[in-house]
Amino acid sequence: MKDLQKIMLLIIDVENALKAGDIARIMLKLRDQMAIFPQEIKKIAIGRANENLQNALKQYGFDYIPNAHCGEKNSADRQIYAKVRQYIPSLDMCILVSNDSDFAPLLKMLKAHHIRVITLCVQESVCKILQTLSDVHFHIFKPKLTPLKLNSIRLKNTNALGGKK
Repeated sequence: MKDLQKIMLLIIDVENALKAGDIARIMLKLRDQMAIFPQEIKKIAIGRANENLQNALKQYGFDYIPNAHCGEKNSADRQIYAKVRQYIPSLDMCILVSNDSDFAPLLKMLKAHHIRVITLCVQESVCKILQTLSDVHFHIFKPKLTPLKLNSIRLKNTNALGGKK
């Protein structure tokens, strides 16, 4: 029987409040892990995405799969489960970008198949169970204040202290 080529699956749960700018941060954070992986890297994003996010995903080589059953609870999650199961026979590593505890059984299944798991969350509220079940866990937090907002705050504080307008 012919050996299957092992692949890495990078899968993004788009329903997790992802924005176009997050894709660049995700790819930058994962660059080192992906550079040392000699096999094929399959990139998939599933869920609802606006046009800007779809363009960002396309720019980074993701296959975007829209949520087939918008409005149904956990329908994007079910699509992610199905897609990951499809790749299990050839999967060496799975990187899941999500903060959804509903994926804990999926990570347990991957670990039972001796598949390495990396999780990455984009939000500050970290799902501890995903962090516990993964081999490696990364955080990518969105900045709370943009430089423009910081400058506005500084100006307001300066004015409050009697500084010039």
